[in-house]
Amino acid sequence: MKYTIIANGTFTPKNLIKAAIKNKTVIALDGAACKLMKYNITPNIILGDFDSLTLQQQTLLGILPPSNQHQDEAPYPGHKDTTIVPTRFDQDHTDLQKACRYAKAQGALSIDIVCAFDNVRLDHNINNLNILKEETTKTCDIRIHSTIQTLIYAANTTITIHGSPNDKCGIFSFPKASINSTGLKYECHNSDNSTSNSLQSNSATVNIKGGAIVIMPLQFNP
Repeated sequence: MKYTIIANGTFTPKNLIKAAIKNKTVIALDGAACKLMKYNITPNIILGDFDSLTLQQQTLLGILPPSNQHQDEAPYPGHKDTTIVPTRFDQDHTDLQKACRYAKAQGALSIDIVCAFDNVRLDHNINNLNILKEETTKTCDIRIHSTIQTLIYAANTTITIHGSPNDKCGIFSFPKASINSTGLKYECHNSDNSTSNSLQSNSATVNIKGGAIVIMPLQFNP
């Protein structure tokens, strides 16, 4: 199974969202469901505590009031063949982390995340990097995308960054790494970090010992 999570941050243009969700199961987080409706896109799943939706919007989407004050309800059918996954009573994790764990529990092999960053909630932006680190596994490729770049977490591995000559990229220890590269404008030689770097050709190879956040040209999971 391949999933795309649409978060409720600054919204991505329709053409990029359509590219991100192609042949994927779509999870909309909370208020992102209504934003998708404006693009005439119906998510497969709506997940969250629904605190960013008005009661009228919840009714429109088929979201029911909570039935138990001590535990989350089981998933149930919403409107337009959408599954509602309420997580109102888990306030220890963000909706994004809950969605990643839900998708992985369903057997997700890959998760693309869009609309996760905004200009308001810097705490969410920073926490998203921790979620990327915590939820990425060898069996589930998780990627967070902006409109022009992609973030992944890589640990003790060799990766290939694809793109075009002069495409921007960067590698940052998270929390600690030794980085070596072949094919970058400024090669890494047991480096801790590499910022404002770029590809020399259509690809570069990066070896990471430890853990690092890799920023590369926009690349959705196939």
